[in-house]
Amino acid sequence: MSPREQTLANFEYNLPNVIIAFAIADIVFISLILGLCLWATWDPDEIGRACLKT
Repeated sequence: MSPREQTLANFEYNLPNVIIAFAIADIVFISLILGLCLWATWDPDEIGRACLKT
């Protein structure tokens, strides 16, 4: 097996973990944005405006 083939094999093996890591990061990022919108104000109309502005 050439080094290039080995790298590809490792990449394919690790791909599910990479996808899971990205998904978790994405969920955390979205949660933070929503959390900031909610934290900015508790009034539903204001929350809508604050979230739509971003």
